[in-house]
Formats: sequence, structure tokens, C-alpha cells
Amino acid sequence: MGSVYLARHAPPGPRNVALKVLGDEMSINPDMVRRFQLEGECALDLKHANLVEVYETGNDEGPTTSRRSTSTGSISEN
Repeated sequence: MGSVYLARHAPPGPRNVALKVLGDEMSINPDMVRRFQLEGECALDLKHANLVEVYETGNDEGPTTSRRSTSTGSISEN
């Protein structure tokens, strides 16, 4: 559906995040854009020890979601 990048999120404090970006081929389909946005919006409200926290959703240069980065080790180690 898209790609995930390790990125730096500034506010409220600098931290690494996993930035999920909707792929170009999907971005031209309004239904896929809405599904991607809905996934991010729903995930904002989910809080559980076994889930990766979503910090925010956006649409600056295309639909994105930023999540807590778990780039090393398991989720329980981060």
C-alpha cells in the first residue's frame, strides 16, 4: 500500500518515528486515499501495550502517518 521510512519528528521533542507514506500509484485513487487516512485516524485512538502507537496523521505532500519507531529489537524492548 505504501512505504515506511525512519524519520525525525521535531515537535514536541525530537524523536525517531516510522513514517508511513501512501504509494504514488495508490494516491491517485480517492478510495485508497480515504482508506489510508481512515486507518491512521482509527489507530490514533488505539492504546495497548501490544500495538505501536500512532502519533499523528497528515496530508502535506500526500497521506502519511507517523508511529513510534521500533527499528531495533522487538516492540517490548522499545
